[in-house]
Amino acid sequence: MYYYFGIKDPQVEITDFGPNGIRKALLDRNRGTIAKISVLKNEFEKRKFKDEKDRKAQEKELKKKIIEIKSDKNALMVLIKTDDKAKYKNVVDIMDEMSICNVPKYALVDITPVELKLINDVK
Repeated sequence: MYYYFGIKDPQVEITDFGPNGIRKALLDRNRGTIAKISVLKNEFEKRKFKDEKDRKAQEKELKKKIIEIKSDKNALMVLIKTDDKAKYKNVVDIMDEMSICNVPKYALVDITPVELKLINDVK
């Protein structure tokens, strides 16, 4: 698997689906969002609820705040691009990584000839 961050002078890296591979790269890059969500969840868990109705209302508020954090214009955005050799399993695996790493915004898009050249230059 290949990845890079940003569009200005991209540095293509080679990685895999292991715990020290793409997951580590995504978690490192998404650290701010993950930290904010973690703080909210910790605060939620410490709350005392009057009853189940109050708990559900607070859960709804928590979900709303998490969506706000993920909607931040500076939040991580991942573009997933595959070539003709990509396997369906790999696409499913990378989509799972988006969820595991709390990536707020991602999309499956076509790979460009320029990106294919960048990959070939790294091989």
